Amino acid sequence: MVRSIGFSVFVFSSLGNLVNFGLLTAFTLIMALLADFFLTPALIAGMPERKGTTP
Repeated sequence: MVRSIGFSVFVFSSLGNLVNFGLLTAFTLIMALLADFFLTPALIAGMPERKGTTP
């Protein structure tokens, strides 16, 4: 989360390419964080249970 805020600082740059880079990077980091929170647990819960193995 802190990194996405750090990259969003580039939005205030006067260079168009740097603004786009900051927006794209911040958006990508936030989407990855949301996937870690919501998608990964749902995928793990949907996996079949392994039988006959010990942790």
